Amino acid sequence: MTHEQALALDRERILADLHDGLGASLIGLLRLVQAGHTDPALIERRVREALLEMRIAIDALRPRENDLDTVLGNLRYRLDETILGAGMRLQWNVEELPPMVSLDPSAVFSVQRILLEAITNALKHSGAMRMRITARAVGEERIEVCVADDGRGFDPAQRSSGVGLSTMRARARGLGAQVDIDSSPQHGTTVRLSLPRRLVRQATGSGTTGTGVDSALSLVSRRGTGSA
Repeated sequence: MTHEQALALDRERILADLHDGLGASLIGLLRLVQAGHTDPALIERRVREALLEMRIAIDALRPRENDLDTVLGNLRYRLDETILGAGMRLQWNVEELPPMVSLDPSAVFSVQRILLEAITNALKHSGAMRMRITARAVGEERIEVCVADDGRGFDPAQRSSGVGLSTMRARARGLGAQVDIDSSPQHGTTVRLSLPRRLVRQATGSGTTGTGVDSALSLVSRRGTGSA
């Protein structure tokens, strides 16, 4: 497969996932309008959901030259005001990261989705006051990205596995990566994404949809979380 063919396949994967996410947001918005709902806050939230879906997909399609720092910085830019608007302090500690191999658009898209799901879960369920996002090289072969909160936590052994967690792990496997959850009641939760510096190039589409965008934005829809 040539480089151009691989990029074309990446775009097809991302567009298929975007079709599901953005399409669902737009259909939901259309149904609200058709049903005569005129609540400005609700309409605004749905529009923001659709815009965020589109912007994250566009971010994934831009050349990154195997630069994970830029990918993480863009995700922070997209979500910073949402986190702060939810009343949570954000601590950002991303070290200068070594280049990665095969950080192509579909890999960027998967990393974005995994981290977005972790951030959304913290916003929805943790009751936390602070969120900490860190990234560092671990030895010469791996990079570790963590999303941690100081919230109520849970017992992973007793909590039923939801679609969100299984989706995160499926996306990680497609990259040759691993997602681990460290949590206990009243001691917060840490989601740890361990990425190989040489990512696995996915032979097929991720087969997963759902980004947590709706849930993240619904928490702060009344506060007007900024513009593009």
